[in-house]
Amino acid sequence: MPISRLCLLFFAFAFSHSSCANQKIINPSPKISFDINAIDNDGLVGPPDGKVSLNYEFCIPADNKYINEIRQIDPSVKFHKKSKGRVGCSKMEWLCIGNTEQEYPRLKIHRLSELPYIKRIQRTYFE
Repeated sequence: MPISRLCLLFFAFAFSHSSCANQKIINPSPKISFDINAIDNDGLVGPPDGKVSLNYEFCIPADNKYINEIRQIDPSVKFHKKSKGRVGCSKMEWLCIGNTEQEYPRLKIHRLSELPYIKRIQRTYFE
């Protein structure tokens, strides 16, 4: 295959991949308790003169094997092993908090919601 054709295929794939990741999520999971489609491509929500990133939280089973899977999907997630959070993690769960100011935030939240052990993802407000 000539190099020019190979380059063309590469750019076509890269363009189609990035545009898919920036599209709105059709039928977001009911596990997500906020409108992920309100998040723009920069990971921000709100009016043009007051956009902010948002934080979200969810619980995972208290087992280190889940941490790596979460990190592969969303490296922004921080793990809190001794806090319940507002989402109400049990003693058998760890609190996870992520932030949307990153690449493909809607896609990442959607992928997290597809994990069977995550029951709910909700927006976090720090006071």
